[in-house]
Amino acid sequence: MKDGPIINAMKRETYPQGISDYKRDEILWNEARLVKDEYPGEILEGLVFNLQIYLRVFFTYNYKIFLDFSDYPSKPIIGISEDLNIELGKSLEELLYFYGSWDEKKPPHIIEIVKELETVLWQLNLQNKLSETEDMTFPDLKSLPKISEKPEEKE
Repeated sequence: MKDGPIINAMKRETYPQGISDYKRDEILWNEARLVKDEYPGEILEGLVFNLQIYLRVFFTYNYKIFLDFSDYPSKPIIGISEDLNIELGKSLEELLYFYGSWDEKKPPHIIEIVKELETVLWQLNLQNKLSETEDMTFPDLKSLPKISEKPEEKE
């Protein structure tokens, strides 16, 4: 695992007793929204906590990343291709500070893991340690709709 984070941490919530059932959907929705607002991707099987996102590093390095954070605040499952796994040379737990030091009581946001992985890929690109990938057509998908935090007042 890295000695420290390579990106700045975001403000986090604490969950000393886990997440209650009535808050779970809202928390998972917000985690998905943070990712979908910044990265192209799609929700798989209609489950907001099951995302496939696309990372592009420069123009010649394109990656599909699968995220399953259904058990959040437990550590998510991250799926990457075997080729990318070989290129990284280490496990995600060793490369990503937030993922390797995951704390269920004060977990990182899912977007932090994605940003940290993207930063690692950019660093490898600058060191000429990535092999070109096939060009990938990213879906033209919209962000998740915004959910109002307060009900609109009627005049």
